[in-house]
Amino acid sequence: MKCLWVCFLQCLSSVATALQSGFLPYCEPVFKRCVSLIEQTLMQSYVSRLTSYLFIAYYLVLNVNYLL
Repeated sequence: MKCLWVCFLQCLSSVATALQSGFLPYCEPVFKRCVSLIEQTLMQSYVSRLTSYLFIAYYLVLNVNYLL
């Protein structure tokens, strides 16, 4: 996933460099969209890990209950 983000940002910077001042009207919306995509990706990763940890904790508690 990291490689995909690096490639995306390199491509975006190449487009911005090529367009020079022609990219200026798009700077703010593109920046906001990039930040939004990064936030969504981090949140999905966090939720995925949290769900995994909760499942493991539930599984452990369930097994301990069977032992008692």
